[in-house]
Amino acid sequence: MEPEVMLPSEVFANTLEEELEIVTEICSKLREDPSLDQIIQFLMEDADNAPPSIRKAYQDYDWEEDLLWYQGKLVVPNHKPLKERLLRESHDSPLAGHLGQQRTLELLSCNYWWPGMKASAKEWVECCPVCQANR
Repeated sequence: MEPEVMLPSEVFANTLEEELEIVTEICSKLREDPSLDQIIQFLMEDADNAPPSIRKAYQDYDWEEDLLWYQGKLVVPNHKPLKERLLRESHDSPLAGHLGQQRTLELLSCNYWWPGMKASAKEWVECCPVCQANR
């Protein structure tokens, strides 16, 4: 039988606080990402007047509570430190446990989305010194 590893309760208590910090940071960085300007403008202003092709292109996006959502997942702006923080939380944290590429991506994609997220998770795990040492 494998020994059980008990995580201190502080690990769980800190996760809600960190989640709130991450959402706040995402909210503040959304408007700084020029690649999202057109989508946000469409959702906030032009949705009813847009041509059908534009409406179709953006049909999976929503703008709610000053946050951009894609298929029900929070869109992460193109901000490297923010993406690295999310990758760290989904792979390196005690709750994540240095799982492989697929599990890291699954954990990350439960709540978040960005273009190229699969490649980001793959690169993160491939460059993880702990994972490489345990291969």
